[in-house]
Amino acid sequence: MCIRDREDLLTMRSGQKDKLFFNESPERYVVKDWIDYFFNQEFTGNKNNWLYSNFCTYMVSCCIERVSGANLLEYLRYRFFEKIGITNPDWTLCPQGHVHAANGLYLTIDELSKFGELLRNYGYFNGEEVVPAEYLKLATSKLVDNSASYDNERIYRAKGYGYQFHINPESNSFHCAGKYGQFVVVSEQKGVVISVISFEEKYGKIGNNLYKEVIEKL
Repeated sequence: MCIRDREDLLTMRSGQKDKLFFNESPERYVVKDWIDYFFNQEFTGNKNNWLYSNFCTYMVSCCIERVSGANLLEYLRYRFFEKIGITNPDWTLCPQGHVHAANGLYLTIDELSKFGELLRNYGYFNGEEVVPAEYLKLATSKLVDNSASYDNERIYRAKGYGYQFHINPESNSFHCAGKYGQFVVVSEQKGVVISVISFEEKYGKIGNNLYKEVIEKL
């Protein structure tokens, strides 16, 4: 897999025709080789189309493991997690022992907020550059147009996408989000990080409320 292919995975432009299973899907409990499953799906060949798929993130995790010789959790344990005060992270594995990456990372709200502070400071935490600032500025910029992928009900989506980050409606602002309402919202302009952990099936309303009732009124 070439460097450009990994960039396509990071920006959700793998060329998949359809989203693949993840989380609660029935295939999750049947398919054992997820890498083989990914490569045996139908691809359109059109990498200009943005399609959010957890399998893209999973495959990035597998690429890192292939190159480094350590799964994503072990690769990041001392290089990243411990440096921002997350001392004992736990991350769900697939049947063959590869880290899900797209989900299943268990953090407290305080730990999630530390991650947000690192993002707000573009890779710096307690004065140390943990992640290259140049990379994070690129990762949190609009690299892909995803405006055709969401309806108007979620006002915080469809404004662009970077390397695994959604671009927010306001300038110099971005967020990452997880199912059931896990959010880290960063606003450079307002100098804030907002972290949310919830268990809400209709989690789109949480994102909307963050912008209507919190961000816009700061």
